[in-house]
Amino acid sequence: MLKREKNIKLFDSINNMLVARNTSNVFDDTFLSKITYLRIDDIDTLKGIEKLINLEMLEIVGKEDSTNIFEYKEIYRKNKSNEDFSMQKVFMYYYGEYTKNQIKEEDLKYIYELKKLKSLNLSRQRNIKTLDLKYFKNLKNLELTECVYLKEIKNLFSLNNVKSISMDLAGCYRLKKVEDIDTLAKYFIKNKNTTKREIYLPTIYFDKLNDYYKKNITSDIRCFNYSELCPGYRSDINDYNMLVAYNLAKEIVDDCCKYDEEKMDKVSDIYKWICNHISYDYEGLKMNENSPLQDSREKYNKVIRSSFTTLYYKKGVCVGVSGLFNYLCSLVDVVALPAYCSAKQVDFRRTVLSNHQISKIYLKNKAYYFDPTFDLDSIEFEFFGKNKDEISSTHFLAMGEYNETSGQSIQNILKMKGYTRNNKGRSKGTFKNNKGYRR
Repeated sequence: MLKREKNIKLFDSINNMLVARNTSNVFDDTFLSKITYLRIDDIDTLKGIEKLINLEMLEIVGKEDSTNIFEYKEIYRKNKSNEDFSMQKVFMYYYGEYTKNQIKEEDLKYIYELKKLKSLNLSRQRNIKTLDLKYFKNLKNLELTECVYLKEIKNLFSLNNVKSISMDLAGCYRLKKVEDIDTLAKYFIKNKNTTKREIYLPTIYFDKLNDYYKKNITSDIRCFNYSELCPGYRSDINDYNMLVAYNLAKEIVDDCCKYDEEKMDKVSDIYKWICNHISYDYEGLKMNENSPLQDSREKYNKVIRSSFTTLYYKKGVCVGVSGLFNYLCSLVDVVALPAYCSAKQVDFRRTVLSNHQISKIYLKNKAYYFDPTFDLDSIEFEFFGKNKDEISSTHFLAMGEYNETSGQSIQNILKMKGYTRNNKGRSKGTFKNNKGYRR
């Protein structure tokens, strides 16, 4: 039996989902065994969910990071002259909303008891680091979009339907290992006419797949999709295009970082390459905004927002520029994530205000922010390696950044080395590092 006083939010979720209107505050085992689908919108513990022994579909999705940026920006604008106004209270309210519906990793043990699950959606669950699929023999659909702390998926081949599994891992920026994925790729290559492309991997994972897969990719191979993700848009990149992009990106990184030993040196040279070689796509943005047809806007969105079209054509908007910086950083083993925000000034010479995307990396568990879009073709890099307090003076950060700890500014540290100055604008800089190598 499931009692409300012990599992209030889970009990209420079942009640609301099924319109049970249970007045006894108790669900007996017979009733629970009839439930095959459950969506949970607010949860504190999953203890008790194991009683749903015939559950086939479970959905527990966290809140999107970019939500409410404009709402609290408008609140700020209307109240900033009021001496009694506290933006801290506004942030606290929205951060409470942002952190709702987050399960704890220890709650996975209750989900593991659901042996008949066929579909599991745990997108934007930020506490999950490892997921073991050996408990889900019957699983056919797995969605883990934007589980940004997920590092490993175990026992992929324990699934009964592994060769036809639908799996979405887009936005899992820390993903290090999907056990048996190389074996699955080999099967797909050998049986290319019978496979479906229903596995979405984050673009950073391509580098982790073995050489057999990379060497056997042809234009007609259909193994995986690779996905970039940003608010309101996601791209789908096939195996062959991913290989072309990877080889081009690897060549760039190997060239601009060839004399670097420290990660921060590599990050600074990647940032400089972006600012020297990428242009802002004003024309594409104008065509996108002025297009009267929805399908035309979608077409231009897929071009100007993708980091890979930014790589190909050397131009893009903030999502593509930031995404390209993040991808190049991943090739030197630096975790770089998108950080959603809105600029306090008019965004990048535009006449309308809009959402904006920048990047962040972690050093010693502290976040540092980069806005390569605002530094394109700059002489002085003003948005390189800012800590949270510094970037907050020019950007309204999304709620996912609210609890980040501000460390010492990387920008101030590296100014002494000359890393934040770009003496030749669009061409490569001419200053030397302490080993005499030219940039």
